[in-house]
Amino acid sequence: MKYRELLELYKKGELAQQEAEKVRTDIERQEAITDYLLEDEDVFDISLPEDFSQGMQDTTPADSADFAKTINRSIRKAFQKLAVTVLVLALIMILFVQFALPQIVSSFYYDPGKIIDEGEYRTTKQIELDMAVYSSLMLPGYYRDGVNVTDRGYGNYDINISQSVSYNRKFSDVSGKIEKGRLTLYNNNVLRRPPGNIFAWYDILSEKRNSYITDQPLSDFLDSSDYGDASMNPADTYLVFVTLNQQMPYEDFIAWTEKEGIPGVLWCAPCTRDYSYPQNLGFYYDFMYGTSMSWDRETYPNLFFDTDEDVDKENTMLSHFTSQLRYLASREDFCEMMKIYPKEFNDAADYVEKNGLRIYGFVTMVNKKQAEYIKKADQVFRISAEELI
Repeated sequence: MKYRELLELYKKGELAQQEAEKVRTDIERQEAITDYLLEDEDVFDISLPEDFSQGMQDTTPADSADFAKTINRSIRKAFQKLAVTVLVLALIMILFVQFALPQIVSSFYYDPGKIIDEGEYRTTKQIELDMAVYSSLMLPGYYRDGVNVTDRGYGNYDINISQSVSYNRKFSDVSGKIEKGRLTLYNNNVLRRPPGNIFAWYDILSEKRNSYITDQPLSDFLDSSDYGDASMNPADTYLVFVTLNQQMPYEDFIAWTEKEGIPGVLWCAPCTRDYSYPQNLGFYYDFMYGTSMSWDRETYPNLFFDTDEDVDKENTMLSHFTSQLRYLASREDFCEMMKIYPKEFNDAADYVEKNGLRIYGFVTMVNKKQAEYIKKADQVFRISAEELI
């Protein structure tokens, strides 16, 4: 006989006393197990109305009680499933907020830690390439291409811009933070651009407001008095800004430096527009900068050099300079963060492509004795020296 049939006979009271006692014991055991598993089943207790039992055909009070217990257990299991579902959803939400949401928010802002390429010699991060081009164009003496980035999520980063090459045996790293595309540095002097009047060609506009003379000597318009070098310490190395009396085509300029024996040429400043003040944009005369970095070489040829081949040729340096200008103009989020304007770089590239590289000044790293020698050289109009930070 199947156990279900045995239960039916038990309900009808048709079992012998010994068999009925055994079934009753089984039922009590099952109820005890169920109560243990379901804990406080009374929370979900259902009391059936009297007319419900009276309206049921061919049922007994025991049937009604069993039916209510079955419903109670079903409800209890449903609530347990709901609790598990809520727990899983809460866990998913916590993980999303902790791991996914910060990355989603960060995707709307400048990401300095984005990996451009994991090259053979080094991994290039976005801010490293951006900073390398920025410092090449605008920071003579303060080239930077090493940046440590700590991602704090939600578009926020801690950064440390390191100095890998020193000209005075001192290293000046600068720390800061980027918060949703806003840059804060704890030492603004390291990445400051040279002031607009650092080269004397700035002053010519004060004398000739209506036009910008580029084919005549400065000495026709201005006094060539020197400034900024009176207190130079003979034992120290200085960043010296040299203004030429006459703008020179790039290859003529290189030939002139060799003829005059100009020491330590570091950075060249070409004319990038024939209106308003000089922009003090330029390029490093050293092929070693940026050689280990990765970039789109097809779009930006000679962004940096792998060798020193042909760096004395104007076509080579023109390609280098314009590639850097075009690259920086394409980095709109970086430009916004640095408070510079992409259009000025595209306009400068257009100008030099049309007019060539005409050098009006250069920067060198020398001591006081060497600076005095440069000051006496033919075609030098003015020099200005400043200590390295």
